[in-house]
Amino acid sequence: MSIKLSVQLNKNQTYLLACSFGPDSMCLFDVLIKEHIKFIVCHVNYHKRAISNLEEKYLKDLCKLNNIEICVLDTSNIPHEGNFQEWAREVRYSFFKECGEKYNTSSLLVAHQQDDLIETFLMQKERNGFVNYYGLSEVSYVKGMNVIRPLLNYTKQELQDYDDINNVPYSLDISNSSDDYRRNYIRHHEIVNLSKEERNKLLKEIRLLNKNIINEKQKIDYLLSDKYLYVKDLKKISIHDFQVCIYCYLSKQNLDISLSKSFISELHKALFSKKSNIAIHLKDDIYYFQEYGKILIKNRYKKYMYVIEKKGKYSFEEFDIDFTNGSEDRNIYDSDYPLVVEPANKEDEYQIDDYVVKVRRLFIDFKMPAHLRDVWPVIRNKNGKIIYIPRYRNEYVDNHKSKFKIKLF
Repeated sequence: MSIKLSVQLNKNQTYLLACSFGPDSMCLFDVLIKEHIKFIVCHVNYHKRAISNLEEKYLKDLCKLNNIEICVLDTSNIPHEGNFQEWAREVRYSFFKECGEKYNTSSLLVAHQQDDLIETFLMQKERNGFVNYYGLSEVSYVKGMNVIRPLLNYTKQELQDYDDINNVPYSLDISNSSDDYRRNYIRHHEIVNLSKEERNKLLKEIRLLNKNIINEKQKIDYLLSDKYLYVKDLKKISIHDFQVCIYCYLSKQNLDISLSKSFISELHKALFSKKSNIAIHLKDDIYYFQEYGKILIKNRYKKYMYVIEKKGKYSFEEFDIDFTNGSEDRNIYDSDYPLVVEPANKEDEYQIDDYVVKVRRLFIDFKMPAHLRDVWPVIRNKNGKIIYIPRYRNEYVDNHKSKFKIKLF
């Protein structure tokens, strides 16, 4: 018995392999070796079962035997709250991302199979929420990684049969035999009873629904040509198309967020608000910003402070400075050093010619989006006085000889 991967892999590239030592991931492990694909094993030990450490040892020994590098995450010292599966997924993919950065690869192989695909679809139908893709796609994007699922054409039993025929070692997770999780219940009481005809009927339904999603996305594609969404355009479309648009925008920004229909409805209501600036928390540090007719979904910027001891050329995450030839054209002199560059405080004031203005008032006059006001850089002299604030304008052209390039946009 042989397994043919549904995604063509590059033999000149190194991949990460998510490997639990279960039959699915061990099947993929064996196929990759036979196909001469270079990969690094990533294993997470949750210590949920008595044999977890033994599985880790067997996997390490097998990697050593095949001259394959392995990275292991021990979660025993990582606290968790709430739903274990959600926590475990977050921990797992954060670990994969770290491994990808360490080994300079952004491609992760996952051994999801056809049973997983159908289980996911049935759960999606039960929840009756908005779906960006039904079932599981062969390639998706999670935490900046290309997640590749090359075994979706095979059932779980077919992969286990492959292991048995080819003497591939694996361990069965007895925790999956309980019905504690809804996914397990579907697996044990619905998937296992599917005939071949019923399975094919479900797969056909999934393909049809995903084709409809593609058509819906094409319908609103013109709204996604810019880094912003525009309120005036979104007001003209239906709430369903708005929902599709938001999810397409999230996908374009590589943001892994699931939003309920009721939450999407609240975002839609915000389109008709008279407020110039609206910030709605979505997840973690990710916010929906609706500001002066534009919509942006992104991570909220973090505060910072930099000390510049002398004139020169500097590059930071938020801005670039080139004061190599001086900065007197920005009212900054040698006697002002060392400079501090940081966001303004709420009570800070700034002198412009003969009058003093609150920095916050100045930002409002600039029509600066609210999410930038908390992180827009100001320059203080050695005495702590604000001596320069970079200008914000949509059409502003900086004609200074010295360079101060803001990278917050």
